[in-house]
Amino acid sequence: MSLILYAGEGLGFLLLILLIATGKTVLPKWMFILSPRILFLLKPAVGRLSKGMRIIISGGWTNLISVIYYAAVLIVLCLR
Repeated sequence: MSLILYAGEGLGFLLLILLIATGKTVLPKWMFILSPRILFLLKPAVGRLSKGMRIIISGGWTNLISVIYYAAVLIVLCLR
């Protein structure tokens, strides 16, 4: 079940990156860097932080990805 979920999520995020990169959305092209899929790939970098920071950030990394992405979208759309 989780394989189906992660495969669908991955395809959705790749579609989002493709739409942003080709200019089919109102978001600027540089926003693909802050897309959830790209931020998810930074998970191994979190493991290199000091122990205290690693525990705090690693535990809520998925939620932090959403906060970063949607905050960036909100800022971009408010500045338009």
